[in-house]
Amino acid sequence: MSRISLIMIYNFLPPVAGGIEAHVHNLLKHLDSHCTVYYIGLKASRTAPRYEKHGSIEYQRLQWDRFTMIRRIVAALGTAKKGIHLIHGHTLGDCGMSAILLGKLLRKPVVITVHESSFIKDVSSRNTMANVKYRFVLREAKRIITTSDELRRYVLRLNGQMTKVKEIPNGVDLTLFNPSVDGSGTRRDYHLDGLKVVLCPRRIDPKNGVLYLVEAMPKVLEKMKNVRFLFVGPISDHDYWRVVERRLENLEVKDYAIFTGSIPHDEMPRYYAAADVVVIPSLIEAVSLAALEAMACGKPIVASAVGGLLEIVQDHYNGMLIKPKDHEGMAKAILTLLQNAGICSDYGVKGYHTAQNLSWDYVASQVMKVYKHCFE
Repeated sequence: MSRISLIMIYNFLPPVAGGIEAHVHNLLKHLDSHCTVYYIGLKASRTAPRYEKHGSIEYQRLQWDRFTMIRRIVAALGTAKKGIHLIHGHTLGDCGMSAILLGKLLRKPVVITVHESSFIKDVSSRNTMANVKYRFVLREAKRIITTSDELRRYVLRLNGQMTKVKEIPNGVDLTLFNPSVDGSGTRRDYHLDGLKVVLCPRRIDPKNGVLYLVEAMPKVLEKMKNVRFLFVGPISDHDYWRVVERRLENLEVKDYAIFTGSIPHDEMPRYYAAADVVVIPSLIEAVSLAALEAMACGKPIVASAVGGLLEIVQDHYNGMLIKPKDHEGMAKAILTLLQNAGICSDYGVKGYHTAQNLSWDYVASQVMKVYKHCFE
């Protein structure tokens, strides 16, 4: 089979921001020369076009409030008339279930990529209803891709068929994210000239541990007043945001924090470029795209020692690892980097070299191998 034709299913595609969206978007770009892809988005915004075509990728977006599971499958069956070899679903929820049902109707193999930290949370908490669905999707998939070793281990807890599972990490766009990007405009926009900048590129969500960076702020500011904390990401949990806001006020550090809200993915390089240190304080994480992007821009990382972060951040080599929720350890690590330009630079250079081995070209080549294994 010289060229594979497939249906790919996920909820969103940019302009919606997010790690999985960025993964899917970049994977599609790099599969373009190898595959014909009919992409079906299940949760289109009202402003997004319903149909688009770029190269060999056709996009069909379905509005979430207009399509039940059955109607979505019927819509996808229309695409299948074009001659499909396989289906690729991203995540184990509705997208994975839709992919499996479509595969059964078409009698085509299904590949599922497991990205989501919510899967780990559900398995750990023994969420019975969710785990029943996960087991079904994992059992029926021909091949399973995970983006971290931790996700792979959790998949194997529910489905022990090791030969079906392959770990392929997230990638990074090395053209977009690189050390030559100029961050001076971003510094001017946020009045950061002459200041040290600590960047946290995370959604405001409990799993992302933003609150613990807020808790670390007073310890950092005790030693260095010329520091600002730049939080880049949308609010996905408003109750949590209210907790963060109250803590900023109670700790009297609100004036040192800047919250930008959602930023388009292609604008993120200049935010990394404006930073001195990038902090990923997550409590649960696959291989963080944000961490890889920061590394590709030559920035040192302070990260929680969880999940896929352990696979890319090597403590005291290309960054510093801390225990999750350890705001004192986080403050100490941030200060170590801000007060030692040599260490900061050294970790940044080593992080850059780490990112060079995880391009989207590499990721796409590994995904193509998985596709071909489906027909062996």
